[in-house]
Parts: sequence; structure tokens; C-alpha cells
Amino acid sequence: MFNEPEKSEVSFKTQPQSDFFNYFGKERTIQLWLAEKRTRLTSALFPPLERIGLVPDTISYIGLALLTGVIIYFVRKPILASVFSLGHVAFDVIDGAYARNACKASQSGAFTDMVCDQFGMVVVSLLAIFHHLVEPLIGAAYVSLYLMVVVFGVIINVMGIGSRITITSKYFLYIVYGIWAVTGFNYFTFLMTFFSCVMAIEVLIGYVRLKAAIRKKFDSPERFAI
Repeated sequence: MFNEPEKSEVSFKTQPQSDFFNYFGKERTIQLWLAEKRTRLTSALFPPLERIGLVPDTISYIGLALLTGVIIYFVRKPILASVFSLGHVAFDVIDGAYARNACKASQSGAFTDMVCDQFGMVVVSLLAIFHHLVEPLIGAAYVSLYLMVVVFGVIINVMGIGSRITITSKYFLYIVYGIWAVTGFNYFTFLMTFFSCVMAIEVLIGYVRLKAAIRKKFDSPERFAI
């Protein structure tokens, strides 16, 4: 008969469940403070949302749907597209605040919120590439590294490896698009190049830390000679 492995061999330390689906590091305290402020600022919207029976996931999906306007009007009417982008950000703010206020926060909801949130960055970045506002290689590197930072951050939090600094830039990306929409000045290349360099360092450090942690927690101590 095979002996079942002891629990200590297969289990690993995890963060509290409320931390599973975020990718923040040492700035988490700031994020919690900002979350409290967002909840207070949007609290007037909560009673009507409750009366019509909206759930937090629905709010996230509405924010995601607003990206359709960004896609349609990105170059045809960029100011209007910026309004849609602002709406997407606003709904991203409201869904989490509403969920916390109504005691409806959940891990599945946090996952939905995170996915819908990252779609905004992906859509604006791909449209900037498609409409020649940035070199394709720079844009592709930015999107790839950004998503890797998010994925690595979530895994690090789940495994409870420890804190780190996570640089997120999607709001700067939206601001750069807004500047281009209003003034015509294009800062996409500068922003994507700068943050790609920063995120490349983050990804490298994250990979090394995850590799070491996974080896320590899961790999067998036995080594077979070749």
C-alpha cells in the first residue's frame, strides 16, 4: 500500500482569502485606504443600486460593455471614446465599493472585477497599436509584461511568499489617451517604453522568487543521479 503524504508535505501557507485576487504588494495599505475613500465617495449610489437589484458582477459587466464605445470611437471621436473610458473606470470603482458596502464581496466577484479591469488596459493598448500610435513591438511588450506582473502578483499573494512593490500603470495609459484625444500630443511610446522597462525588472524578480518558493514547497528533496 502507498502511504498518503502528510498534510505538511502538500499544503502551503496562503494569504487570507480576501487577498487571493489582488496583485498588490507593499502598497496594499495605500490600496485599502483608497478603497475606503472610494466607498465613501460613491456611497450615495448604493441605495438605488440595491433597489433595482443590481449585483456587483453586473456592475463589472456594464463597465466592460462600455469599452465597446472606446473601440468604436477611438480615432473617429476620441473625446467621446475618452468619456466611455472614464465610464469604464468609474464602474470599476463602483463595483468593488458596492460589494464591500453591501457585504456581497466574494472571491468570484473579485476575480470578475480583476478580469474586467484588465480588459480596459488591453483594449486601449491594442487600439493604440492598431492605429499606429505606438510601435507594435513596444505595445506588445507592454501588454505582455503588464499581464505577467498581474499573474505573478496573484500567485505570490496566494502562496504567501511575502510583500513586494507592484507598479501598475493602466490609469497613466488612460490619461495619455485622454491627452492625445484633447491635444493631439502622443505620449504612448514614452509611457509604454518606460513602464515596460520597470515591469521587466518586476517580472524577473517575481519569477526568481516564485521559482525558489515553488521548489521549496513542492519539489521532492530527492535527487536522482543521471
